[in-house]
Amino acid sequence: MKKIFFILTGLLIYQNINLANTNAIISSYKINVTFSPDESYMQGYAAVQFERSAFENRIDFYLHGELFIDSILYKETSLIYDETSVFYEYDYSLVATKVHLEIPVCKGKEVAIFYSGHFNPSKASSPSDYMRISKNDGVLLRGYGYSLWYPIFAKDDGEGYKVNFEEVKINTPREYQSVFVGEKIDEYSDSKTRTTVWKATTVDIFDTQCTARKYRVLESNGLYVYYLDDVDSYIHGTTILEFANKIVQDFQKIYRQDKNLNASFYVLEMPKYGDVSSMNVVGISPDAWNNFKNESWAKRTLAHEIVHPFVQIETGLSSNMHAFVIEGFPSYFHIPILEKYLGEEWYKNYIKKIEESYRYKKVNKKHPRGWSLPIEKPILKIPPAEIGIYKDVFILSDRVLLFFDYLRRKMGKDKFVQFSRSVFSLESITYENFSKLVFNYFPQGESDLNIWLKSNDFPEKFYCNY
Repeated sequence: MKKIFFILTGLLIYQNINLANTNAIISSYKINVTFSPDESYMQGYAAVQFERSAFENRIDFYLHGELFIDSILYKETSLIYDETSVFYEYDYSLVATKVHLEIPVCKGKEVAIFYSGHFNPSKASSPSDYMRISKNDGVLLRGYGYSLWYPIFAKDDGEGYKVNFEEVKINTPREYQSVFVGEKIDEYSDSKTRTTVWKATTVDIFDTQCTARKYRVLESNGLYVYYLDDVDSYIHGTTILEFANKIVQDFQKIYRQDKNLNASFYVLEMPKYGDVSSMNVVGISPDAWNNFKNESWAKRTLAHEIVHPFVQIETGLSSNMHAFVIEGFPSYFHIPILEKYLGEEWYKNYIKKIEESYRYKKVNKKHPRGWSLPIEKPILKIPPAEIGIYKDVFILSDRVLLFFDYLRRKMGKDKFVQFSRSVFSLESITYENFSKLVFNYFPQGESDLNIWLKSNDFPEKFYCNY
């Protein structure tokens, strides 16, 4: 009898798990949004093409907690849906509107979702959450993990997906300029409204963003700088455009040559905490923007944001290389390029400061500024869900950087460039193919590689001694 009870209980648990797993897989979006910054308000329409559903006709999706459904249509027929507010860690407010609907066999079908609501500021997660729609700052939105301004068919568990945005129309008051990701394919306006049209293919929903501010635009060789309408912003913008052109050309020569890397890059003047990188869009906060010409850290900030798409390789969330690649690689690979412009002494001093800070953290178990640190882990033991804990703080921002500097010293600068080209020619990366490339250029490096990536040890032989 007990055996039958446990079998039945197991079947019920299994069934509930499957019933709960109702997120759909999306093949494409067509989005049309209208923003009203003065009211912190938006209206949206999303035509969603389904590839498949985890549970054939039961579908859940999520929107920012202040957004609500106006209607959902399939072939001009209204669908019945349930709408509830839920805790959702992957929205800056920690609240999402969860929508549940059922359609008969969703595969290959297009559903039209109409929605509207507000995006007010929130301090629920941290003071650095800049996401909002406001009269003073315009439209400042990101994608999955931050601000759900279009329907997201994923729970707040880190499992995103790649999708095609066949068309994204952004409508704003005429004085605003809008930026999505990918390529701007059209723009038109009348006396009151400006519409920009974008297209982006094979985009991870983590990498989407939407910004609209009262910008002016500078352009050169497919690189666009969006600056606010004042003299100082223009002057700094021209300096940024000139420098960005140079480093993009360098990144293209040495790093990833991917067919999905867009030819155009967009650099945006942003408000405080606006240093972001979303595919081919880079945001720069006021301090970095205004001090760009005279401060090396400002150039480093821009280079770090721009380098992301050039050094990203497919890993998969289950790979022990995921955190290392996604946030570790961009922490270093702009630095050798900056050496070309800022000098060898700058490079050595920067690495030396990183090492001093890292060694202090290991001994004192806290940041030199007194901040608490996450537990020390080997590089390959940091899971995807903890990337946000370690990036810009510990391991991903210092040990990874020191590791690549160590390889550069052991290989020599010229061989390290060849090694970099080989790494970023990979279609996907694993520990096995990465280590093989390391040993091709550093044959005696096996034991050192294991220490660097699989332990917390930092023996004296690893010190840079600059």
